[in-house]
Amino acid sequence: MKNDLRPTNSYPRIGNLELIKTLNYGVSCKVKLGRDINTKQEYAVKIIKPEFQSRYLHTVEQEAKFLSILSTESHKNIVKLVDFYPKADYIKRNGKIKKVFALVLEYAEGGDLFECIKVLESFREDIARTYFHELIETIEFLQEKGIIHRDIKPDNLLLGGDFSLKIADFSFATYALTENDTPLQRELFGTVNYMAPELLAGNNYIGQCVDLFSCGVILFLMVVGQPPFDKASETDVRYRLIMKQQFPTFWKQVERGGKSFSNDFKSLINAMLTYEPAERLTIAEIKTQAWYLGKTCSQEELKEEYEKKKLEFMRYQEEKARETQKMKEDKALLKKKVDEGLNKPKLNCFHMMKGITPLKHRSISEILDQEIKGRLNQEGINTERCTREYVFTGYHGLTEAFYNVSQETMFKLLILLSNVLLNNCKVSPQEYKIKGRVVSDNSEFTGDIAIEITKVDEYSCCLKFTRIKGPLVSFYKYIEDPIKTEIDTVLKKIADAASE
Repeated sequence: MKNDLRPTNSYPRIGNLELIKTLNYGVSCKVKLGRDINTKQEYAVKIIKPEFQSRYLHTVEQEAKFLSILSTESHKNIVKLVDFYPKADYIKRNGKIKKVFALVLEYAEGGDLFECIKVLESFREDIARTYFHELIETIEFLQEKGIIHRDIKPDNLLLGGDFSLKIADFSFATYALTENDTPLQRELFGTVNYMAPELLAGNNYIGQCVDLFSCGVILFLMVVGQPPFDKASETDVRYRLIMKQQFPTFWKQVERGGKSFSNDFKSLINAMLTYEPAERLTIAEIKTQAWYLGKTCSQEELKEEYEKKKLEFMRYQEEKARETQKMKEDKALLKKKVDEGLNKPKLNCFHMMKGITPLKHRSISEILDQEIKGRLNQEGINTERCTREYVFTGYHGLTEAFYNVSQETMFKLLILLSNVLLNNCKVSPQEYKIKGRVVSDNSEFTGDIAIEITKVDEYSCCLKFTRIKGPLVSFYKYIEDPIKTEIDTVLKKIADAASE
């Protein structure tokens, strides 16, 4: 009998759905691509992990309830609920069974808006306006039904096969209370970066206002390519400017680096993100704004632009992958020769770098010691620390870089460059790791990053870049230039100096 339960083609299964792959995941759940065994129709299957069911079951039941109600309306911009299983048999590949709570949802083939932003970087205004129209009209539909979403963010805005917008994840949705009800909404739900200030402050709030505030953040993100602020709080430098209505200063910061945006767009954003809820635009007022009334584009134009940019992005990733693979192959070949005693480096490993003359006199480490000696002594930095070995977990060409210098040597080089690349740089006392904040008029990226050096072997290392805060796309650009550019430039100069 157990053999009969074993999934076909080695895929896990829930009911008649084979779970082909993971589409997305969070702390408490996973979203799998499900395919009907009989019809081959594809769905998104949201599964609550067993260990989190007692804690999050209520929110998922809430989502099922709202989606069940909304699915009867068949709104084209809301993800449809197909089925839900309060206690589904999740049959693993080995035939073992566990009980899970699962929602079967319409599958949005285009992915989420965040992925789209990552590919396009920022939207043309007509594309952003098209998606903003769909978002506002859907929020208006929900408000007419008395429903507030409370977690509007790019991850919850999906794209259908025709690239139309679809709102998903109603886990935090609720019915709006009127001003005559006591109290107004007060529960803290949502994602910090998109929350209205009154919600963050723990005050009573009007649900419709917080949803529209999140829409303003989404619009800014689509057009500018980065969030307007980290969170809508007085502690946030940029949002403090909005609170004090210092909009010219706010936009001067946004437009540094050569960007510029229309006055109509700025006026709409200012009015949607203002501090006082009563002063924010209503949906009816948003629809009368000059920017809102501008040109939109067709679904065919949306698809064409996305596919073109996606192809460029994929080519960039493939080129980086080829570079990384070539470096790994060169390193492996040299290591093999070193192990065989055929080509042991006599001074250091710098001759491994392509196009660089072998060092003849001083080693790169010795030169760096001279350059940073004063800082090492002043800050009491010890360059000998705990070594962490590099572990390959898949291709991460955008956030990893390999260099043919030792871990300790690269650490010294980063100390040399840290004050150029980072503000308020902090050096880990025990690990080969530094972190700091990027604030520069010459860079699109503003945020916090960490750089960790792991040991590949005795003669090479890997730099792993982590974004702590700040916009994702400009973070990738900042890794390429100035970080990698500065490292390559200094290595070349030191190689030339050492060979003199």
